[in-house]
Parts: sequence; C-alpha cells; structure tokens
Amino acid sequence: TIENRERLQAIIAFLERFISFIAEHAALAEKQAQACPADAERLHVIANNCLQLSQGAPETFLQGLQLFYFAWRVRSLNYTSCIGRLDVQLQPLYDKDRADGMTREAALAYLCELIVKLNKMGQGDTLMNVMLGGVDEAGRDSSSELSVQIMEAAEKCAMHEPHINVRIHEHTPAYFWEAVCKLIAQGQGQGTLYLDEAIIPQLVKSGYDLEIARCYANDGCTEVTLEGSAYIQFWQVEAMKTLELALFNGK
Repeated sequence: TIENRERLQAIIAFLERFISFIAEHAALAEKQAQACPADAERLHVIANNCLQLSQGAPETFLQGLQLFYFAWRVRSLNYTSCIGRLDVQLQPLYDKDRADGMTREAALAYLCELIVKLNKMGQGDTLMNVMLGGVDEAGRDSSSELSVQIMEAAEKCAMHEPHINVRIHEHTPAYFWEAVCKLIAQGQGQGTLYLDEAIIPQLVKSGYDLEIARCYANDGCTEVTLEGSAYIQFWQVEAMKTLELALFNGK
C-alpha cells in the first residue's frame, strides 16, 4: 500500500541520517585529536569506534555501548526513554571481548562512563529503566557476569540514573542474588525486583506469545513492557476537575 511504502521510506531516511550522524562524530573526534595531541589517543579510539558504527555492526563491547548511547540519545529527545535489557543485548560483545582479554576492571570503567553520561542528561523522573536478569525466549536463565557488572557500576557511581531493575525466577543463580542484595543494601532505592513466575503467565493470559512474554522489561515507574514488541503511552488526568464533575453530576 501507499501508506506502507511511505512508512518504509521514512524508516530508510531516518536510518541514513542516523548513520551520517554517527559518521559526523567520527570526523569531529579525528579533528579534535589533531588539535589536541595530549588527548589524541582517547580521541582516536572514539573516532575509530564511530567510524566502524557508521559502516557496520559493533565489533567490541565499547562499540556496543557507544551504539546504544547514540540510539538512546536520538530516541530520548527530552532524556526520557526506557533502556531495557542492557545485559542481554550487550552480552555477546561482552563475552567476546572478555575472551579476547578485556578485564572486568576495564568493562566496569566503560559502564561507569556510561552512567556518568546518562546522569549528565538528567536525573529524576527520566524513565531510564534498565532491566537485568530473568529468562530468555527459551526459558533459560539469562543473567551473566555483565548483569553483575552493571549492578557493580551502579553501586560504584552511586548516582540517580539509570534505575536498576532485576528479574528473579526459581533458577536465578546465587551470584546474581548476591549482587542484587548488595545493590539494595546500599540504600539508594535501587534494585527493584520483578518476579518472572508472576508476570510471564499473566502476559500469556493477556494474549501474548510465551517467547515474547519472556522478554519483558519495564518502562515508566513500574509498568511492564515487551522489549521490541510494545510501548506505553502516558495520559494526564485532571484530578480536581474529575472530582468536580463527579460531585455535580457532570455539570
């Protein structure tokens, strides 16, 4: 249909501009590296990462984090947007880099940089919800070393953002539980618990496929959403006007 063709053309136009947006950052970082030799090494890394992302998929954990930030920033024009299952999405790149020699300390430093950057964008009612752990589409535990690293970064930075949420199920491993308890014990209101055995069956009962229901995350304050398959909308209600209309029979 014409409507569908126009929608696809709009998606293509957006993605082309998104790619050029990343390429512009590569060029800018390279230019700054030439102007500031003392910081050239760091800027060359940024330039090379952005160049790779403008030409293809991320190949390293750091490039994955960079792509996430670009996508989240474009999506979050007013810094209010859900982040979702960051550990699940980045785990393949994390595992590859760990096998290639990336240390836990280096990964933790990258995650802390991301957290600091997110907090510079805003704090408070930002909807920056990260969901960790839980089961995957096949019902297997998806918690990982990266899940724990994200919680450790949140502890170390001790900032308001992002909001850390965790999914718990009957086969959640002990190391994940331990990291969750440490995060909660820090006393900053971080580490909201979501129970897979309670939420997934209700999503299925509401009509969602089991594989999709198993991929839930959260948005807003505590609302459950389906990563890549759903979104939520906010509607404002004028409480006093509603009460007035109720008391005076709609007049």
